[in-house]
Amino acid sequence: GAHRGPGAVPVPRIAWAGKRASMGCGHSSEDDRNAAGLLDHAGAEAETAAAFMSQADGLMSHVELALAASDLPDVDTFSKSDPFCVVYLKRGAPGQETWSEVARTEILANNLSPQWVTHARLTFAFEEIQHVRFEVYDVESSFSSNDSSGLDLSRQQLLGSVETTLANVFGTHNKTWSSPLRAPSGAAAGSLSVVAEEMGESNALVQAQFYAQNLPRVGVSGTPNAFYVLSKLREDGAWVPVYKSEVRRSSSPAFSRMEGTTTAIANCDMYRRLRVEVKTWSASGTSPTMGACETSLNDLHQLSSVAEPAARSLQLKNAQGKDAGELMLRSFAITPRPSFLDFIRGGTELNFIVAVDLTASNGPPESHDSLHHIDPTGRSLNPYAQAISAVGKVIEFYDSDKLFPLYGFGAKTRTQPGPPSHCFALNGDESAPEAQGVQGILETYYQSLQMVQLAGPTIF
Repeated sequence: GAHRGPGAVPVPRIAWAGKRASMGCGHSSEDDRNAAGLLDHAGAEAETAAAFMSQADGLMSHVELALAASDLPDVDTFSKSDPFCVVYLKRGAPGQETWSEVARTEILANNLSPQWVTHARLTFAFEEIQHVRFEVYDVESSFSSNDSSGLDLSRQQLLGSVETTLANVFGTHNKTWSSPLRAPSGAAAGSLSVVAEEMGESNALVQAQFYAQNLPRVGVSGTPNAFYVLSKLREDGAWVPVYKSEVRRSSSPAFSRMEGTTTAIANCDMYRRLRVEVKTWSASGTSPTMGACETSLNDLHQLSSVAEPAARSLQLKNAQGKDAGELMLRSFAITPRPSFLDFIRGGTELNFIVAVDLTASNGPPESHDSLHHIDPTGRSLNPYAQAISAVGKVIEFYDSDKLFPLYGFGAKTRTQPGPPSHCFALNGDESAPEAQGVQGILETYYQSLQMVQLAGPTIF
């Protein structure tokens, strides 16, 4: 059953008893052993900055949604479903809203009750009704990585979906919202749980590298396929996973460096409890825990200052409380990083230069079909004026003098005959081509249409 995402043109659905014979781990590769979580801190920063600039006067919070599902349908022939979740927000003007994808989790192989470590980071606007949609898919092809970002949704099988609002999610007890999932047919398809948490403002980068030693023997060979899961303790006492390392086949595995912001790892709380579980991976989807320990960013910072490397260790305990090896801290650092908002708040200014295409292919301004046509009533803007207004009204808040250079290209001036100019000041003053604010840009642009002759060539 292929699916194209919410709001797309319906496509024929085919009822499968399971994956095609070439799918599933009995006939193909399903490998989710790479690291996941904490990977898109730059994207989260950009989302926050964009929201800040577009709604600076609103009541907003940067929030994180941790996602888990249970009792998903088993649609694979030779193994279990390989689910991932896609998150959408409804955006657009009233009556013209469309669903926009804002986040995807990683793929969890052979798992009908996944708890994803890749969280959705959004901007919660108190004054808006923000509709959110969750879709859980099963991967319909082989995969060698748990990264779902490049998957074509039309080629995956939609297991179930549900819609709600962010206000509903945050209005539930302990900010944990649960709802049944419905398959495209309307049948029950398990359930989805969403845990919401408001995020702090710190943008400091945490870099930590661990290795383990003396892990228990596992299986016939005795060598585990080791990886670790880092979880943070929520305010209600529940643990939420935030990172999963790659898998290393070794009883003394050295893991790659983990990177993430203090916001994503501990919600900016240096003393928030963190749990590290060292597990052993298997293709069946089960990952038993060999040993676990608790720590905090503050504990790790202090541990990193210990001079003797062999002493930078955390004792792992199994479920019975017995020693199960050691987790060693190879390196640890917290580096302050100014965010885009920090630069803005610190006085950084933004400026932009406008260049207007005045080639004849736009059509003569006096024609109603021209891209340069000026509405004599002033009730509508042509496409160029719309673009100038859309960008300029955001940028001008962050420029103290609000003087913006304004140029034209692809036209002849009526006062100076000759070949077309491909860069000239629209106000006629090459030594001071600036206009004052967005309104000044628009006025200069409108006036220039009376002073130039649209020319060419237009090169596509």
